[in-house]
Amino acid sequence: MARTISLKGKAFKLEGVPQLVKTLQTMARTFEGDGKDAFDSRVRDAMMVPAEMIADEARHMAPSVTGALRKSIIATRLKHSVGAMVWTHGVRYAAWIEFGTSKMSAQPFMRPAINALRPMAANVIAEQLGKVVTDMANQTAWHEKDGTPT
Repeated sequence: MARTISLKGKAFKLEGVPQLVKTLQTMARTFEGDGKDAFDSRVRDAMMVPAEMIADEARHMAPSVTGALRKSIIATRLKHSVGAMVWTHGVRYAAWIEFGTSKMSAQPFMRPAINALRPMAANVIAEQLGKVVTDMANQTAWHEKDGTPT
């Protein structure tokens, strides 16, 4: 089932995302206390890798007169949810540059950065989350050595 997200008339599809989120939520429910905190932290770290890639590309693509817009593009971990996001901080006019106004044409930088890195970011996310799942499974799995649990 694909989820369509629209940005001012421009849409893209995220395929498999609901299933991935459901799988990660199911895994997170199996952990308690420190284990859940460690899992959430590892997933946030994994999501920061493609977020930083996208932020770097957006900084490169952003128009620069004073450099303030480029400096404002940041990637950050989500606090109340597991994940990461790329956004502009402290520059009110970023959306006007991205989408344009009635008096100024758009000079998009965020959407082209996302589009340019989407295939690579999807692979990085899969690789990073695969490592998290494997590591957490190994840490919580029942291990036997010579017939005795370890």
